[in-house]
Amino acid sequence: MRFYFSQPGNPPDEEGVEFVDADAAVKEAALTALLLARDQQDLTDPLTLTVSSDDGTIGTVTVKVSIARSPTR
Repeated sequence: MRFYFSQPGNPPDEEGVEFVDADAAVKEAALTALLLARDQQDLTDPLTLTVSSDDGTIGTVTVKVSIARSPTR
């Protein structure tokens, strides 16, 4: 089955990618989101990918990095 990834406000990729099922597509979206988040300038902005098929939206994956620094002495 063909699945498509997109970020909010952007249209889905027109080509899509073949996966055996929705679970495999969501797992790949999670890995892709991690790689994209790693390359972001501002790590504190969440990155969301929507996974869809020709039947509609399957779900979303969101990655957010939270940075908390200890107070300096």
